[in-house]
Order: sequence, then C-alpha cells, then structure tokens
Amino acid sequence: MTGERVFTVKDTKAYPCSEITLADAGFTERGHLQEWVIAHPEMLGDDVMVVSFELARWINAAGDRELDRLDVLGLDTAGQLVVAELKRGEAPYTAEMQAIKYAALASQFTVSTLAEAFAKYLSTGEPSINPDGALDRLLEHAPEMTDDTLRLPRIVLMASSFPPVLTNTAVYLRRVGLDLSLVTFQAYRTLGEEVVLTVSQLYPLQEMDELMVVPGSIQQRKIVAEKKREARTTTRLFDSGAIADGTSFVLKPPSKGENVDRLLEWIAEDPERGRVTWQNSRSRPLLWNVDHKAYSATGLVSLLFQQATGLDLQGIQGPIWWVDSHGKNLWQLADELP
Repeated sequence: MTGERVFTVKDTKAYPCSEITLADAGFTERGHLQEWVIAHPEMLGDDVMVVSFELARWINAAGDRELDRLDVLGLDTAGQLVVAELKRGEAPYTAEMQAIKYAALASQFTVSTLAEAFAKYLSTGEPSINPDGALDRLLEHAPEMTDDTLRLPRIVLMASSFPPVLTNTAVYLRRVGLDLSLVTFQAYRTLGEEVVLTVSQLYPLQEMDELMVVPGSIQQRKIVAEKKREARTTTRLFDSGAIADGTSFVLKPPSKGENVDRLLEWIAEDPERGRVTWQNSRSRPLLWNVDHKAYSATGLVSLLFQQATGLDLQGIQGPIWWVDSHGKNLWQLADELP
C-alpha cells in the first residue's frame, strides 16, 4: 500500500479506486512508462527537459561499443544532467548501482557531444536539426550549462516501490554527496474501468533535503542552486522585456576581499573591462565592451576573475554584480517585476 487513497467521485458519492500494477493493466516499461516520462519530464523534476533516451552510444578505450542502455537522460535549468532509471514494478536491490554506472557514463558528456545527442533525439520527432540548433535549445533551457556542470549528473530512480535496503543506500549516497532521488508511482483502476497513475517523490522529502546535506556536498549544491537562481532571473527579464536593448551596466562587486581588490585594480587599468550593454537574450544577455561578445552574467564575472587573478572561482552570483545607472543590479530588477 502507498498510504494514499484515490476515489472516483460520481454525483454525491465517492468510490474507492483499486490499486493495480502496470503489469495488471498491460503496460510495459519501455513502451509505456518510458514514453510517459518523455512526454511529461516533470515526473523527474519541475525543471527537467529530456535530451535523449535509450542512449547506447558508449565507446571504450579499445574502440568497442558498450551495450548499456540509459533509459532517459534529462537536463535541468542549472545545466546538470539527470539520469533516470525506470522500473515497471518494484526496483531490484541493485538498481542504484546500475544508475550510478549510467551516471558515470553520462558524466563524460561535453557541451558539444550533448548537443550532438540532443540533435539526434530531436530529429526523431521533427525535421532534422543540426547540433548548432540543438545547442541553442540546450542553452535556452540551461543558460549556465558548461562542461563542468555536466560532470556531476544527478540520479532519479523511478519504480512502483523500493526495498528497504535500497532506500537505506539512497540515504547514505546523499549523505556523501551524490544527488539521488527516489520517485514512486501507483496505478489505480477507477469505477469506470479507467486507469489513473499517480507520481510522487518518495525521497528526499523537501525538508529532509535541507537536513541531509553534509560538508562535502555543500559547495556543489550551492553552485547548482545559484545557477538555477540566475536562470530564473534572466528568464524573467527576457520574458518581460523590462530592460531595453543597449542599456549599460557596470561591474559593482557585492563584497570585498583580496581577490576583489585585484579584480578592481585590473579593471582600473581599462574601465571598459567592467562595462557591458544589455541585449534581450535568455542565455547570454550581456555584451562585453572589450570584445563585444555575448556572455551570461555569471560567466562574464568568472572570466573577469580568471583574467585578473588567474583563479577559477566558483559560487559567483553573477546577476548581483552588474548594476544599471540607478544602482540596481539584475536580480533586483527581476525581483521588482510583477
């Protein structure tokens, strides 16, 4: 039993629905469950977009093909891959090991190879699209996607139920920093002989996700959270058209420190290094006055730090570094929108 109760309401009466398995209803793992997830990727997370499925394009060092097939591969708005392993019934005891293997394989993707895989996926349902076009779609969904964000996929295991030994392993894996979630589904037969499917996240619970973080994983989770925040900020500004093309912004660090001082000294040598103009783009809205190329807010701040100090700094919240002529940064401008 799942603990939930589902009823069919007819007139003034409620009739309990009976729990059934997908096998009872004649549904298969690949022909049905997988297709439902592809059509409704929100089953894996609110911000997930499917980029491939039944992926079996792994080549080992000897040039031989590996036969492992990844059920569904997604991408979230922070640029993190989502590896989904689906089971029609109860998950076997070793399902998490299988998913970890797929995550390790997927972690070898680069932005360019992911664009190739996505182009192939898109071409199965619409006119042929080239990798450049696929890359544009990927960056529209995940503006901060880089080779580095793809290096640490998160895992979603989806099944009708999970044995205690697997849930225990899932708790342990999250404690040591692996982003793994358990999603359950349950099928019901209604009074009218229709089949209803419910989907919910079993683990981690929302409040548990905050409590289970350990020091080894805090920085990575912080980076992912900040990238999602920037994606929302840029998307809101893009959709609203609140900033006119050509609007000037300047770099104004929100904090102090030795590295910030070095950055400001470097900019003082050429003030154009700290100036940008806005173009209404969801993924790269800032045109740097130095090279006139387009960047994301965080991407450009990171580049400036790298050029000024030689350091690759992580965890930068780019939108709060760029301010307009009224002293408001990008995050504040987005926050003021209705």
